[in-house]
Amino acid sequence: MKRSRTATAQIWPRSRALTLPNLCTAQSVFFLVLVSELLVVIWVILQPAPSWVLLGYVSLYVQWVVLLSASGLCRMRNWLARQVLWLGWLTAFALVSVLGFLVSLVAEWAVQGQQWNQIALDQVGRRTAAIALTAALVLRYFQLQQQLVERSQAALEARLEALQNRIRPHFLFNSLNTIAELIATRPVEAEAAVDHLSGLFRASLKDSGTFWSIQEELSLVQGYLSLEQWRLGDRLRIVWRTPNPEVRWSVPVLSVQPLVENAVVHGIAPSVKGGTLLIGCYQQGQRLIIEIENPIPSEEEIARSHKEGNHLAMDNIRHRLFQLYGDQAKLFAAAEDDLFRVRLTLPAKLLNGQ
Repeated sequence: MKRSRTATAQIWPRSRALTLPNLCTAQSVFFLVLVSELLVVIWVILQPAPSWVLLGYVSLYVQWVVLLSASGLCRMRNWLARQVLWLGWLTAFALVSVLGFLVSLVAEWAVQGQQWNQIALDQVGRRTAAIALTAALVLRYFQLQQQLVERSQAALEARLEALQNRIRPHFLFNSLNTIAELIATRPVEAEAAVDHLSGLFRASLKDSGTFWSIQEELSLVQGYLSLEQWRLGDRLRIVWRTPNPEVRWSVPVLSVQPLVENAVVHGIAPSVKGGTLLIGCYQQGQRLIIEIENPIPSEEEIARSHKEGNHLAMDNIRHRLFQLYGDQAKLFAAAEDDLFRVRLTLPAKLLNGQ
C-alpha cells in the first residue's frame, strides 16, 4: 500500500516553484515579440480610428515592456526556480508590473512630449493595470504549463522505470538453467555466467536517467551475449565492429543492451539455422553511431516460436532518448531485404564532462 501511494505521488507531483521557460534564447524572444505584436495589431484594428501612427506607438510601448521583462525574467530564472511558488510568482509579477509602469512614464515624457509634472497619471495607471493583468495571465499559463510538463515527465519516468526493471522471465529461467548445466561440467564458465547475470540485474536497477561509459554498456552487452551464446551455441554468430571506441563517450544505462536483446530474441533465436548478429560502434564527427543488424526469420519460424516482433524496447529507448537528449538523438529501425537494421545516434556527451 505504501508503494502505491508513492507511485501516485510521483505521477501527480506538486509544483513547488515557478519554473519559467528559457527566455534567454532567440527562439523564445522571437515568439514573445510575434505574439505580442499580433495582439497589438488586433487591438489597434478594433479602435474607432485605427492608424499607422497608433500602431507604431502602441507597438513601441508593448515591445519595450516585453523585451525588458524577458531580459529580467531570463536573469532571474534560476533564482525563481529555487524559491517557493508564491514568492517566485509575486516577484515575477512585480517585476513585469514595475517595468510596465516605468516604460509608460517614459513614453508619456519622451513620445508624447509631456513634462514630468504634466503626465496624466490616470493613463499611466490604466496602462500599468493592463500590463499587470496580462502578466498575471501569462505567469499563470507558465505555471499550469510547468505542472503539465512535470506530470508528464513523472508519468514517463514511472513508465520507464517499470519497463527498465522488467526482467523477461524466459531469459531469467533460461539463464538459470544454463548456469545449472555449467556448474557440473564447466564451473569456471558457470561463475562467469553468474557474474554476467548479476551485472544485468544491477544495470536494470539503476535509475533510467543514469549515464555511464560506452565501454561499460558494451561490456554489459558482451555479458548478455555470453549468456545467450551458451544457450544458442553455434546458432548465434557475433561480429563486432569497433567494440571498444577510444572516445570516452557517456551513454544512458541500458540504451544498447535492450536493442541487442531484441535482435537475439526476435531475429536469431526463432531461426533454426540461427544467424549472424552484427554490432557496430563508431564516432562520426560529434556523434556516436551504434548499428545493430540481424537476419529476419521466416514467417513459419516466427509462428513456431510463438514470438512476434514487439516494439517495447524500441519505444522504451525512444522515450528515454527524448527525455534525455530532446531531438538531438535518433533511433532508426527498418527491415531491408532479409535483414533488420537498427541505427542509434547519440550526441557528444563525454564521461564526467571531459
